[in-house]
Amino acid sequence: MLRDTKKTDELVAIEEQAAESGYYVLNVEHCRKLFRHKPNVLLELPVDGLIFTNSVLTPEIAQSLNQNQVPFVAVNRVSDPPDIHWVDYDHQKAHQQILTHLLDLGHRRMAYVAFRPRLEEHDLRIRQAHREVLEPLGLLDSFTYVTDADMTEYDTRYGEYGQQIYGMEKASYLMRLNPRPTAVIVCGQEAAHGFCIQAQSMGLTIPADVSVVAKGNRQHKMETEAFLTMIGGGVGLKAKRAVDILLKVINSPNIPPVQQLIDMDVVIRRSTGPSPDKERGQVNPPSSSLGSSSNR
Repeated sequence: MLRDTKKTDELVAIEEQAAESGYYVLNVEHCRKLFRHKPNVLLELPVDGLIFTNSVLTPEIAQSLNQNQVPFVAVNRVSDPPDIHWVDYDHQKAHQQILTHLLDLGHRRMAYVAFRPRLEEHDLRIRQAHREVLEPLGLLDSFTYVTDADMTEYDTRYGEYGQQIYGMEKASYLMRLNPRPTAVIVCGQEAAHGFCIQAQSMGLTIPADVSVVAKGNRQHKMETEAFLTMIGGGVGLKAKRAVDILLKVINSPNIPPVQQLIDMDVVIRRSTGPSPDKERGQVNPPSSSLGSSSNR
Protein backbone atom coordinates (compact mmCIF):
# COMPACT_ATOMS: atom_id res chain seq x y z
CA MET A 1 0.00 0.00 0.00
CA LEU A 2 1.06 3.61 -0.54
CA ARG A 3 0.68 6.25 2.14
CA ASP A 4 2.49 9.31 3.45
CA THR A 5 2.28 9.20 7.26
CA LYS A 6 3.17 6.86 10.10
CA LYS A 7 1.49 3.50 10.63
CA THR A 8 -2.15 3.87 11.68
CA ASP A 9 -5.17 1.77 12.59
CA GLU A 10 -6.06 1.84 8.91
CA LEU A 11 -2.81 0.11 7.97
CA VAL A 12 -3.33 -2.47 10.72
CA ALA A 13 -6.80 -3.26 9.32
CA ILE A 14 -5.39 -3.60 5.80
CA GLU A 15 -2.68 -5.96 7.04
CA GLU A 16 -5.18 -8.13 8.90
CA GLN A 17 -7.57 -8.36 5.96
CA ALA A 18 -4.77 -9.13 3.51
CA ALA A 19 -3.36 -11.83 5.79
CA GLU A 20 -6.68 -13.69 5.70
CA SER A 21 -6.12 -14.22 1.98
CA GLY A 22 -2.44 -15.07 2.33
CA TYR A 23 -1.04 -11.67 1.36
CA TYR A 24 1.56 -9.51 3.05
CA VAL A 25 1.56 -5.72 3.04
CA LEU A 26 4.55 -3.58 2.12
CA ASN A 27 4.12 -0.08 3.57
CA VAL A 28 5.71 2.57 1.36
CA GLU A 29 5.91 6.19 2.51
CA HIS A 30 6.68 8.87 -0.03
CA CYS A 31 5.91 12.37 -1.25
CA ARG A 32 4.57 13.38 -4.64
CA LYS A 33 7.81 15.19 -5.49
CA LEU A 34 9.45 11.80 -5.90
CA PHE A 35 7.44 11.10 -9.04
CA ARG A 36 8.64 14.27 -10.77
CA HIS A 37 12.12 12.76 -10.87
CA LYS A 38 11.19 9.08 -11.15
CA PRO A 39 7.59 8.72 -12.37
CA ASN A 40 7.75 4.92 -12.84
CA VAL A 41 9.17 4.09 -9.42
CA LEU A 42 6.02 2.18 -8.40
CA LEU A 43 6.51 -0.23 -11.27
CA GLU A 44 9.69 -1.45 -9.57
CA LEU A 45 7.92 -2.61 -6.41
CA PRO A 46 7.66 -6.42 -6.06
CA VAL A 47 3.91 -6.42 -5.29
CA ASP A 48 0.70 -7.82 -6.79
CA GLY A 49 -1.27 -4.60 -6.30
CA LEU A 50 -1.35 -1.21 -4.61
CA ILE A 51 -3.64 0.52 -2.10
CA PHE A 52 -3.34 4.31 -1.95
CA THR A 53 -4.29 6.19 1.22
CA ASN A 54 -4.21 9.83 2.30
CA SER A 55 -4.69 11.07 -1.26
CA VAL A 56 -1.18 10.28 -2.52
CA LEU A 57 -2.64 9.02 -5.80
CA THR A 58 -2.32 11.45 -8.72
CA PRO A 59 -3.73 11.27 -12.27
CA GLU A 60 -0.20 10.76 -13.59
CA ILE A 61 0.40 7.80 -11.28
CA ALA A 62 -2.98 6.28 -12.16
CA GLN A 63 -2.26 6.60 -15.88
CA SER A 64 1.13 4.93 -15.49
CA LEU A 65 -0.30 2.04 -13.48
CA ASN A 66 -3.19 1.50 -15.90
CA GLN A 67 -0.86 1.49 -18.89
CA ASN A 68 1.30 -1.13 -17.21
CA GLN A 69 -1.70 -3.15 -15.95
CA VAL A 70 -0.83 -2.81 -12.26
CA PRO A 71 -3.94 -3.37 -10.04
CA PHE A 72 -4.65 -0.59 -7.55
CA VAL A 73 -7.40 0.93 -5.43
CA ALA A 74 -7.71 4.27 -3.62
CA VAL A 75 -8.99 4.62 -0.04
CA ASN A 76 -10.38 8.02 -0.98
CA ARG A 77 -13.14 9.07 -3.34
CA VAL A 78 -11.35 10.09 -6.55
CA SER A 79 -12.92 11.69 -9.62
CA ASP A 80 -9.73 12.42 -11.59
CA PRO A 81 -9.26 10.10 -13.31
CA PRO A 82 -12.90 8.95 -13.17
CA ASP A 83 -12.44 5.28 -14.06
CA ILE A 84 -10.42 3.91 -11.13
CA HIS A 85 -11.33 1.69 -8.18
CA TRP A 86 -11.96 3.47 -4.87
CA VAL A 87 -13.80 3.20 -1.56
CA ASP A 88 -14.63 5.99 0.89
CA TYR A 89 -17.10 7.11 3.53
CA ASP A 90 -20.05 9.24 2.44
CA HIS A 91 -18.85 12.37 4.20
CA GLN A 92 -21.25 14.64 2.34
CA LYS A 93 -24.33 12.72 3.39
CA ALA A 94 -23.26 12.57 7.05
CA HIS A 95 -22.39 16.27 7.08
CA GLN A 96 -25.81 17.21 5.77
CA GLN A 97 -27.51 14.86 8.24
CA ILE A 98 -25.87 16.48 11.25
CA LEU A 99 -26.54 20.00 9.94
CA THR A 100 -30.20 19.10 9.52
CA HIS A 101 -30.29 17.71 13.04
CA LEU A 102 -28.78 20.92 14.42
CA LEU A 103 -31.34 22.96 12.49
CA ASP A 104 -34.08 20.89 14.10
CA LEU A 105 -32.61 21.83 17.48
CA GLY A 106 -33.00 25.50 16.58
CA HIS A 107 -29.37 26.30 15.70
CA ARG A 108 -28.91 29.06 13.14
CA ARG A 109 -25.22 29.90 13.60
CA MET A 110 -23.22 26.76 12.89
CA ALA A 111 -19.44 26.56 12.50
CA TYR A 112 -17.14 23.97 10.95
CA VAL A 113 -13.55 23.40 12.12
CA ALA A 114 -10.95 21.18 10.45
CA PHE A 115 -7.32 21.13 9.50
CA ARG A 116 -6.54 22.04 5.92
CA PRO A 117 -7.51 18.95 3.90
CA ARG A 118 -4.78 17.07 2.09
CA LEU A 119 -7.25 16.20 -0.65
CA GLU A 120 -8.74 19.32 -2.25
CA GLU A 121 -11.50 17.28 -3.81
CA HIS A 122 -12.70 16.17 -0.37
CA ASP A 123 -12.71 19.76 0.87
CA LEU A 124 -14.81 20.88 -2.09
CA ARG A 125 -17.39 18.18 -1.39
CA ILE A 126 -17.76 19.14 2.27
CA ARG A 127 -18.03 22.81 1.35
CA GLN A 128 -20.70 21.95 -1.19
CA ALA A 129 -22.66 19.90 1.35
CA HIS A 130 -22.36 22.73 3.88
CA ARG A 131 -23.52 25.30 1.35
CA GLU A 132 -26.44 23.23 0.02
CA VAL A 133 -27.99 23.02 3.48
CA LEU A 134 -27.29 26.50 4.84
CA GLU A 135 -27.27 28.85 1.87
CA PRO A 136 -30.97 28.45 0.93
CA LEU A 137 -31.82 29.39 4.53
CA GLY A 138 -29.56 32.45 4.48
CA LEU A 139 -27.34 30.91 7.16
CA LEU A 140 -24.04 30.47 5.29
CA ASP A 141 -21.17 32.36 6.96
CA SER A 142 -17.65 32.07 5.56
CA PHE A 143 -16.14 33.35 8.82
CA THR A 144 -17.35 30.26 10.68
CA TYR A 145 -16.00 27.72 8.17
CA VAL A 146 -12.42 27.32 9.44
CA THR A 147 -9.77 25.15 7.72
CA ASP A 148 -6.70 27.31 8.16
CA ALA A 149 -3.86 25.13 9.45
CA ASP A 150 -1.76 22.12 8.52
CA MET A 151 -2.11 19.15 10.86
CA THR A 152 1.49 18.03 10.30
CA GLU A 153 2.79 21.40 11.48
CA TYR A 154 0.77 21.16 14.71
CA ASP A 155 1.84 17.57 15.31
CA THR A 156 5.49 18.55 14.76
CA ARG A 157 5.27 21.57 17.04
CA TYR A 158 3.12 20.16 19.85
CA GLY A 159 3.46 16.39 19.53
CA GLU A 160 0.53 14.36 20.79
CA TYR A 161 -1.28 17.54 21.89
CA GLY A 162 -1.21 19.21 18.48
CA GLN A 163 -4.78 18.49 17.47
CA GLN A 164 -6.15 19.36 20.90
CA ILE A 165 -4.34 22.70 20.83
CA TYR A 166 -5.78 23.47 17.40
CA GLY A 167 -9.27 22.83 18.76
CA MET A 168 -8.57 25.16 21.68
CA GLU A 169 -7.37 27.91 19.35
CA LYS A 170 -10.46 27.67 17.18
CA ALA A 171 -12.74 27.76 20.22
CA SER A 172 -10.99 30.92 21.37
CA TYR A 173 -11.63 32.49 17.94
CA LEU A 174 -15.20 31.32 17.32
CA MET A 175 -16.52 31.87 20.82
CA ARG A 176 -15.42 35.51 20.70
CA LEU A 177 -17.44 36.27 17.57
CA ASN A 178 -20.51 38.44 18.01
CA PRO A 179 -22.87 36.77 17.59
CA ARG A 180 -21.01 33.54 18.27
CA PRO A 181 -21.97 30.15 16.81
CA THR A 182 -24.34 28.04 18.89
CA ALA A 183 -23.14 24.76 17.31
CA VAL A 184 -19.76 23.63 16.00
CA ILE A 185 -18.70 20.57 13.99
CA VAL A 186 -15.04 19.74 14.72
CA CYS A 187 -13.03 17.23 12.70
CA GLY A 188 -11.15 14.88 15.03
CA GLN A 189 -11.99 13.81 18.58
CA GLU A 190 -8.82 15.34 19.98
CA ALA A 191 -9.57 18.69 18.35
CA ALA A 192 -13.18 18.51 19.57
CA HIS A 193 -11.95 17.73 23.08
CA GLY A 194 -9.67 20.77 22.95
CA PHE A 195 -12.55 22.90 21.71
CA CYS A 196 -14.68 21.80 24.67
CA ILE A 197 -11.89 22.52 27.16
CA GLN A 198 -11.34 26.04 25.85
CA ALA A 199 -15.06 26.86 25.57
CA GLN A 200 -15.60 25.80 29.17
CA SER A 201 -12.58 27.82 30.30
CA MET A 202 -14.31 30.83 28.73
CA GLY A 203 -17.31 30.28 30.97
CA LEU A 204 -19.48 28.51 28.41
CA THR A 205 -21.49 25.37 29.10
CA ILE A 206 -21.80 22.47 26.67
CA PRO A 207 -24.38 22.05 25.24
CA ALA A 208 -26.42 24.83 26.89
CA ASP A 209 -24.32 27.61 25.31
CA VAL A 210 -22.70 25.76 22.42
CA SER A 211 -23.29 22.29 20.98
CA VAL A 212 -20.22 20.37 19.82
CA VAL A 213 -20.08 17.58 17.24
CA ALA A 214 -16.91 15.54 16.65
CA LYS A 215 -16.14 13.94 13.32
CA GLY A 216 -13.75 11.01 13.29
CA ASN A 217 -13.19 7.30 13.77
CA ARG A 218 -16.01 5.84 15.80
CA GLN A 219 -13.64 3.18 17.16
CA HIS A 220 -11.32 5.79 18.65
CA LYS A 221 -11.19 5.68 22.46
CA MET A 222 -10.87 8.74 24.65
CA GLU A 223 -12.37 10.08 27.82
CA THR A 224 -14.96 12.23 26.04
CA GLU A 225 -16.25 9.31 23.93
CA ALA A 226 -19.47 8.88 25.92
CA PHE A 227 -20.14 12.63 25.83
CA LEU A 228 -19.47 13.82 22.28
CA THR A 229 -22.05 13.60 19.52
CA MET A 230 -20.18 11.87 16.69
CA ILE A 231 -20.03 11.57 12.94
CA GLY A 232 -17.89 8.52 12.41
CA GLY A 233 -16.95 5.46 10.47
CA GLY A 234 -14.85 2.53 11.58
CA VAL A 235 -11.41 2.65 9.97
CA GLY A 236 -11.39 -1.11 9.68
CA LEU A 237 -14.49 -1.26 7.49
CA LYS A 238 -13.17 1.03 4.76
CA ALA A 239 -9.74 -0.57 4.84
CA LYS A 240 -11.16 -4.08 4.57
CA ARG A 241 -13.36 -3.05 1.64
CA ALA A 242 -10.26 -1.68 -0.09
CA VAL A 243 -8.44 -4.99 0.31
CA ASP A 244 -11.46 -6.93 -0.97
CA ILE A 245 -11.69 -4.69 -4.04
CA LEU A 246 -7.97 -5.01 -4.75
CA LEU A 247 -8.13 -8.81 -4.56
CA LYS A 248 -11.01 -8.79 -7.05
CA VAL A 249 -9.00 -6.62 -9.42
CA ILE A 250 -5.93 -8.87 -9.05
CA ASN A 251 -8.01 -11.92 -9.92
CA SER A 252 -10.11 -10.18 -12.62
CA PRO A 253 -8.08 -7.29 -14.08
CA ASN A 254 -10.74 -6.25 -16.61
CA ILE A 255 -13.69 -5.73 -14.27
CA PRO A 256 -15.43 -2.32 -14.47
CA PRO A 257 -14.39 0.30 -11.89
CA VAL A 258 -15.56 -0.58 -8.38
CA GLN A 259 -16.50 2.62 -6.55
CA GLN A 260 -18.16 2.36 -3.12
CA LEU A 261 -19.48 4.92 -0.64
CA ILE A 262 -20.02 3.67 2.92
CA ASP A 263 -22.59 5.31 5.19
CA MET A 264 -21.18 6.95 8.32
CA ASP A 265 -22.79 6.74 11.74
CA VAL A 266 -24.41 9.83 13.22
CA VAL A 267 -24.46 9.16 16.96
CA ILE A 268 -26.30 11.70 19.11
CA ARG A 269 -24.90 12.14 22.61
CA ARG A 270 -24.87 14.74 25.38
CA SER A 271 -22.65 17.36 23.72
CA THR A 272 -25.50 18.57 21.51
CA GLY A 273 -28.78 20.09 22.59
CA PRO A 274 -31.31 22.81 21.75
CA SER A 275 -29.97 26.16 20.65
CA PRO A 276 -29.96 28.76 23.43
CA ASP A 277 -31.95 30.92 21.02
CA LYS A 278 -34.61 28.22 20.78
CA GLU A 279 -34.70 27.90 24.55
CA ARG A 280 -35.50 31.60 24.65
CA GLY A 281 -38.23 31.12 22.04
CA GLN A 282 -36.42 33.16 19.38
CA VAL A 283 -36.46 30.64 16.52
CA ASN A 284 -38.78 28.11 14.91
CA PRO A 285 -36.69 25.32 13.36
CA PRO A 286 -37.63 24.25 9.82
CA SER A 287 -39.22 20.87 9.30
CA SER A 288 -36.44 18.42 8.48
CA SER A 289 -35.24 14.87 9.02
CA LEU A 290 -31.96 13.54 10.35
CA GLY A 291 -32.08 10.27 8.43
CA SER A 292 -30.16 7.29 9.80
CA SER A 293 -28.81 8.00 13.27
CA SER A 294 -28.75 6.65 16.78
CA ASN A 295 -28.84 7.83 20.35
CA ARG A 296 -26.29 6.27 22.67
